[in-house]
Amino acid sequence: MDRKCKLESSSQTWKARVTESDASKFTVAHKIAMSASASSVPSMASSPGKGMVPLFPGFISSSLKSKLSSMAASSATDAQTSPPSSDNSSACPSPSTSPPATRNIIDSPSSERKVRKTPQPKVFKSKTGSNLPQMGGNIPMIMPQGIRPPRIDFRRAISTPSGQEEDNTQETSETVELFEVADEEFHKFFASATTSSVVCPGQESDLSLDLADLDAITSNVQTLGVQRRRVQKHTRHRASAGNPVRAAACKGLMQYTQLRLHAGERELRNNKVQELSKNSTLAVEALAGLASKENFSAVQLRPMTVQDTRELPPYVHPMLLRVKGRRRAEARLMPPRPESVNSGDDFILVTPSQVYHYKSEFANVIERAKASEIAAFIVQQKDLGVTATSPVLEITENVKGIRRTRFWETLGGGSESTSAGPDEGGDDEEVEACLARSNKVYKVEGCTLVPHDLAWGKPPTVDLLQSDQVLVFDFGSEVYSWSGKRAAVEERRAALELAKELWEEAYDYSDCDINPVLPLPHNTTMKGPRPPWGILGKITENLETVLFKERFIDWPDTAQQTRIKEVKEELRRRPEPVCLLQPCSGDDLQSNVPAEPDLLLEMSHLGRGTEYYDAQERRLLVVTTKDYRVWHISEAGKTSLPTSSRCHFHAADTYVVRWYYQVNATGRTLKGAPSKHAVTGRSRVAYFFWQGRQSSLSDKGASALMTVELDEERGPHVRVPMGAEPPAFLNLFSGALVIHSGSRGGTKDGQEGMGTWRMFLVRGEKENEAHLLEVAVDRTLLRSRGCLLLVDLEKCVVYLWSGCKALRHTRQIASTTAKHLAESTAADAGWDPSSIPTVKEQYEGAECREFWEGMKLGEAANPQPAAVLSLYSEVLNHSLEKVGSHSKHFKHMSLLGDTTNSYEWTMRIWRLQAKHDHFEANEITSTYRLPDVTNPLPFNQDDLYAAHIQPALFLVDAGGRVWLWQGWWPAEGQDVVNGDSHNTDNNKNVTNADDESELDTRNNNTNGFSNTTGSAALRFNFARKAALQTALNYAQSLGDACKGPPSLILGGLEPLAFINLFALWHCRPDVAAAQRKSGRYTEVREYPVEEVLASLSRSHYSVQELSALPAPEGVDPSRLEDYLTDDDFVKVMGKTREEFAGLPQWKQLDLKKKAKLF
Repeated sequence: MDRKCKLESSSQTWKARVTESDASKFTVAHKIAMSASASSVPSMASSPGKGMVPLFPGFISSSLKSKLSSMAASSATDAQTSPPSSDNSSACPSPSTSPPATRNIIDSPSSERKVRKTPQPKVFKSKTGSNLPQMGGNIPMIMPQGIRPPRIDFRRAISTPSGQEEDNTQETSETVELFEVADEEFHKFFASATTSSVVCPGQESDLSLDLADLDAITSNVQTLGVQRRRVQKHTRHRASAGNPVRAAACKGLMQYTQLRLHAGERELRNNKVQELSKNSTLAVEALAGLASKENFSAVQLRPMTVQDTRELPPYVHPMLLRVKGRRRAEARLMPPRPESVNSGDDFILVTPSQVYHYKSEFANVIERAKASEIAAFIVQQKDLGVTATSPVLEITENVKGIRRTRFWETLGGGSESTSAGPDEGGDDEEVEACLARSNKVYKVEGCTLVPHDLAWGKPPTVDLLQSDQVLVFDFGSEVYSWSGKRAAVEERRAALELAKELWEEAYDYSDCDINPVLPLPHNTTMKGPRPPWGILGKITENLETVLFKERFIDWPDTAQQTRIKEVKEELRRRPEPVCLLQPCSGDDLQSNVPAEPDLLLEMSHLGRGTEYYDAQERRLLVVTTKDYRVWHISEAGKTSLPTSSRCHFHAADTYVVRWYYQVNATGRTLKGAPSKHAVTGRSRVAYFFWQGRQSSLSDKGASALMTVELDEERGPHVRVPMGAEPPAFLNLFSGALVIHSGSRGGTKDGQEGMGTWRMFLVRGEKENEAHLLEVAVDRTLLRSRGCLLLVDLEKCVVYLWSGCKALRHTRQIASTTAKHLAESTAADAGWDPSSIPTVKEQYEGAECREFWEGMKLGEAANPQPAAVLSLYSEVLNHSLEKVGSHSKHFKHMSLLGDTTNSYEWTMRIWRLQAKHDHFEANEITSTYRLPDVTNPLPFNQDDLYAAHIQPALFLVDAGGRVWLWQGWWPAEGQDVVNGDSHNTDNNKNVTNADDESELDTRNNNTNGFSNTTGSAALRFNFARKAALQTALNYAQSLGDACKGPPSLILGGLEPLAFINLFALWHCRPDVAAAQRKSGRYTEVREYPVEEVLASLSRSHYSVQELSALPAPEGVDPSRLEDYLTDDDFVKVMGKTREEFAGLPQWKQLDLKKKAKLF
């Protein structure tokens, strides 16, 4: 027993031998103690009773002392009534007989949590129960027999086709008389028979019997005795239904009510409506609504003088929220006055126009994060009646400024107001536990509020909120009536009335440890009226406020759940290896026809800016341009352009265009012509801010800001980058748009020193969408399928050059643009003011001498770099045998000698790329393409070189000739769009790409495949293998229309036949150098796709091929030994594959190094 006593005593005194934990050093109290020397805040780190402000003085002085006295009395009584202990037990004191530890209960916070109290559950009864809405949902209604309950109409609207639209289809009743089966005549007829056969009691019978009569029947009667009888099974016969008419007659009913539902009439009407809807463009509901008859006079409107208690907003302004807690920080409503703010908690001040976040000095990290999250949510979701768009104003306690002054002024204080000490808010953990115990949740039952057993005196959970229930939440200063979306209307109204009565009644929290209305340590008032700054609000399901959500311990975070769900779905996906990429089908690529360009503004389709036919609604939308204005934007400001100059843009500037237009809706006749019955639309305004390719970032930003400043009508804004103008934008200028090089009114980007010759490319497929693009004078830009303008500014002559294969509509568009350019003013076009411009047409092969002299003078004024000229000469010499003798003089691929092929086809381009676990092809289209017309030159060089990631893969179909273009591996720091050889001012207008098309220069590869990472090169080879197979599939799908086998060409080393497919092209010596540096592709040529695909599909290589640099294409450099045959593997490694696989990793690596396969 001595050993047992020692163990028990040790279990009681082990805490004294353990060193004190250092957890208090990381609390707010320790922070206050550390800052005591620099501030007047009293320290809370001392022992209890020395400077520590008690949490609830009233509770400790009265309630706890009475409890301690009762505990002491009960322990003394137990000691007297307990049986005497044995001798062995006297040596070791029992814990049950020890005196109560009074001091520990008072001083220890943990002991206080054990005696935490909750409010007494009480049923709240309505004082005006007769005025509450009657809830008949739970009380069954007993109807008299024979009376049918009224029919309830559950239709969403009176005009619903399936309901009763007219009065003659409502249920009607008719009284039917019943005839009596046994009437008076019936009884008279059977009266004699009945009376003669019946002997009335009281009358004497004339019959007499004696013993002789009994002897006469003895011979016919069997002797009485015990006889064996067979027991037969009795079958229960069910009574038949009987005649209902006779049953009604027996009950004395002489009539009954017959109901007519008119189901047949409704069915006939619905059939008629369906037949009408087949020949009408309107829906069935619309037809039924037009045919219905509504009686608006029968509706009784609610008087506006009566206050609607169902529209109680769950917020007030201003609102001061205190975020306090240790384990779970919670936001509580506080009085909006300066005295409520202390330096130990974070506060959020909510007003309709601004949200403030007050960061206290001694607030813990949990409170700080929670307050920031709530404040941001209020602003983003416009919660609690906030309409402000400005961000949250964060205020630090010890930092003075205008924000802090606004905060105190909103609370009714001044600029010199300060927060109270941290002890004024109480201990975080204690307040958090006490407030959770003070929550009250009621269920609505008739005219009373019944406490909810699962949520009384504890933090509520989301499981309480059922869609078919109505609950009332009482949080002290906040009372909410929550109703589910499927709850009955009577229950909702009753809950609102009961919540209002509960709010008007004084609160009583005498049974709690803290008053949740004003949860402060010095507040000893537990009863009183509801505060005027409190909230009495109505909340419906899925429309809860953030303050209401904070009361629930497990309210789900929608944004976090969405992120978790996306991550789980991404982890669930099992992408296939890159080596298993499936190529695209050629038939699918060929059959996919891109749609016509369409501009969507304000939910209206504008098409190309002239008209749009909506096939679904069968409407023709006619777009009418009323007017447009143009502003030139610069860092200095905006300048409105006159009417004569608003068609001239510059590549180094930005412009804002305001478009006034109108959309009229009309239909079509049976013959297909536009209908005369049109609906005139309203006047609309749209803003385009056009950004030149050579404009600076500051100019682009200024154009966007100036668009917002000019927008007085609040119309839509459309960004239009140079080279990607939509047809609706080009239609504004009616074919007179000219895009000059450089900037307006200056010499930016090389207008100075360009000489007197200018060159413009003709772009566009319709006359009203045609525009001119100025480029450097260069004979390499001549195209046999296109047109261009060569302008002599000194003599005011416009040479209109047309290629030998240019189509009729292309020449007509070029003639229109040349006419508009000749009619331009001298200030815009640069003419000699004393001369009149003239237009001279030139045809390929029949040009005049002045045309070629102008070409040479323009090239001399803008000389190309030597590297560009050298590369182009190599390309030209390589193609001499294919393009003929004319190309040596023209420097382009002339088609004068081609008399057999037709060129009425439109080139198509697809971007081929691997995306995770699949390989896809996306078609690239021109912004102003015209599906019904041949587009000869719809693309430029930038469509290939300006891919976001290089090396890129593009499939090109040029009238049956299939090409596969492969990009290059950019060097580190290389401008993949412009290159090193295109930094001169003369060529920026044709080589720079739009900002959206700039490449990602994160490809830090220096010299092709040799210096790239093995994994990147391997992934690209797998993607290229799928692209090569896609090119073969597409060529096979063309059938007889395919002109030769598909070819692979390399970026920077393109042949002349491929270059002349694009309207704008300049050689890139830097790209050619990168291709040649890789050691695999060194010359300008076309590589057959079948041969390249066969080399990539090889599974075995010799030792010499694998050890050479660069390694063969399609080989994984990390496992070169896998491409050896079994015999070569044994010779090189000295082991079989199985033995090699069983070796450790370091030994495998050592053998690979010795074999030079690493």
